[in-house]
Amino acid sequence: MSSIKITVDSAPLKTALEQLSGTMSKPRPLMLEIAETLHAQSMSLFHNEGWPSGSWPALRPSTRRARERSGHWPGKILQVSGRLASSVQAAAGDDFAQVGTNTVYAAIQHLGGTIRRTGSVRLRTKASGELVRQKGHPNLAVFARSKHKRATSRAVNYIITIPARPFLPVTPDNQLIPPAMDAVMGVLQAAFKKTR
Repeated sequence: MSSIKITVDSAPLKTALEQLSGTMSKPRPLMLEIAETLHAQSMSLFHNEGWPSGSWPALRPSTRRARERSGHWPGKILQVSGRLASSVQAAAGDDFAQVGTNTVYAAIQHLGGTIRRTGSVRLRTKASGELVRQKGHPNLAVFARSKHKRATSRAVNYIITIPARPFLPVTPDNQLIPPAMDAVMGVLQAAFKKTR
């Protein structure tokens, strides 16, 4: 299982939480409200495709074509099935508020990176050693099953580069994005008013 942990280090947030901690006997409800606010901010990033709105890198033309063929385009960039967005969950305790996901591919989508794929495929051959081609598609070979005796193996090695599309409301330097910071500070200010 893959995991990613980003800790927000914000002086204004820390100061506000310290001021409130002395006045609250049970901070968990407040922390849960903060976590739910962060979750709402994350859903906003999915809806707006980044912050500022529309800032995620566009899909590659080949990805758009594949989505068009499967009936998933036009659509949202990280939401073919909605699995990633629906996997984002909020959690809280007496001393933490967090939002995250347990989806294996979440980290590479959020941070970006390179995937190296290696392997091989078996392709059917004729008695002469030529590849068997698909009917009507002279450039496409026919895959061989394990029972096919006339076959050749070909290496399949390629690299996929996925650009970062941050869907959690955190900047690369571990700060909340401005709309998330404003929303969390609003929750803290409302809680501070209730304690007076």
